[in-house]
Amino acid sequence: MPLAAFIAPLLPYVGFSSTGVLPASLAAAYQSAVYGGATPAMPGTFATLTSWGMTFL
Repeated sequence: MPLAAFIAPLLPYVGFSSTGVLPASLAAAYQSAVYGGATPAMPGTFATLTSWGMTFL
């Protein structure tokens, strides 16, 4: 079973959803603090988690 299958159920708890990063979530705070307005595309970890949330949730 792919890694995403194990991680996807946990993503909403940190702020990833089927529509992207949830406002006022841990993921949003991390994105703002680390990336600001320039979140890198794949294969970055943040982009990968966002993609998994939008794909598997």
